Amino acid sequence: MPIQQMFLGAGGAAPLGDLPITSNLRWYHDAYFFTPTQWDDLSGNGYHRTTSAATMGNSISQHDVLPGTNYMTKHRKYIQNDNINHGFKWQGTGLWPGSTYTLMHICARQDNTEGRIVDGHGINFLSGFHGSLEGVFYHNGWILNSNLDSRTNFLVSIDRRQKVRSKGLSHTGGGVDSGYVSGSGSSPSVANGIGIGSGLHTGDIDSSGGEDCNWKCIMIACWSDEKSDSDCNTLMNWGYDALYG
Repeated sequence: MPIQQMFLGAGGAAPLGDLPITSNLRWYHDAYFFTPTQWDDLSGNGYHRTTSAATMGNSISQHDVLPGTNYMTKHRKYIQNDNINHGFKWQGTGLWPGSTYTLMHICARQDNTEGRIVDGHGINFLSGFHGSLEGVFYHNGWILNSNLDSRTNFLVSIDRRQKVRSKGLSHTGGGVDSGYVSGSGSSPSVANGIGIGSGLHTGDIDSSGGEDCNWKCIMIACWSDEKSDSDCNTLMNWGYDALYG
């Protein structure tokens, strides 16, 4: 029996499947493979996020997004914070590459709360979301601050230190794509790393740093090199097709 069919069952959600670019992959998390105490790392490197290791908050839950909801064409799993201060962190050697990285995530807000979702620690660094804006990036300075206005619709984002892109659907269902935008930026140190739902670069998963929001996430992955635009196009198209294709 095909692996995807084994996971699907009778009309259930499907996992995203293998990433199309895996060289130098550090970690890869798909919301399909989540329990309240662990979010599995599918890279093979074993970087699971767990409540026992305090790398994951204990107020996060898994949900289904069905075709026709938020303009989705596929049935997928997503996770969300049930306490606004709870999320994940990736810090230290092996987990965060530092200045040379590629980060990909598919996230959205649950509602009209404003704030960050993917956040850097130690410096002012955000990826994808800030205030009421979606599809924006601040790497100790703005790289991109034009709002794609996706709101509760999932947005696919690719983040390299000095080159970024987001693509998805606006809140009215129209296609939005920032294209690649370059700028001068900094990134968190290896020791400080990044997180989801930490709020204003605190590095803490269970206390408010301000600027946090009610978030939802389908996947996040990190590579220890800076992928080419061609590789990023492949990843972006894979992610977009997994939602809206």
